[in-house]
Amino acid sequence: MKSFTLRNSGFRGLLFSLCLLALFSCGGGGAPPASIPAPVTQLMRISPPDQTGAVQITGQDGAALPNATVQARNVNQVGPFSWLKNLLLREARAQTFITETVANANGAFTLLIDGATGDQIDLIQELNGDVSDPVSLTVP
Repeated sequence: MKSFTLRNSGFRGLLFSLCLLALFSCGGGGAPPASIPAPVTQLMRISPPDQTGAVQITGQDGAALPNATVQARNVNQVGPFSWLKNLLLREARAQTFITETVANANGAFTLLIDGATGDQIDLIQELNGDVSDPVSLTVP
C-alpha cells in the first residue's frame, strides 16, 4: 500500500500562510463597524403573515436613509446578517427569506418577506457601500 507524503516545502509554506491568513482575518468577531445609522424601527410596521405566509414591512418617512437599499432577513430561516455572507451572496436574492428594496427620497419603503408568527426579521440599510448595524422586528 502506497502512502502520499508532501515533500514540496513550497506547498507546505503556502498552506501554512493560508491558514494563518484565515485565522487572523476571521478574528475580528463579526462585521466591520457600521458607518451609517441603523433603520429606525419606531417608524416601521410589520404585519402578521397572510394566508400565503407573506409578511409586509412598511417604513414611514425617515425609517431609512433617502435612497438606501433596505435588506431584510428572516433570522429563524436563514440566520443573522454577516458581512462575509452578505459579501459572498450579494446576488442570492431569489429566496423569500431574504429580500431588499430601495427606500424613496424620504426614506420610506415597503417590502415583503416570508415569515411566521414569532419569527425575527433583521433589517439593515446600505448606502454608497456603507452598511448599518442590523435592527430586529418580530412577526406578530
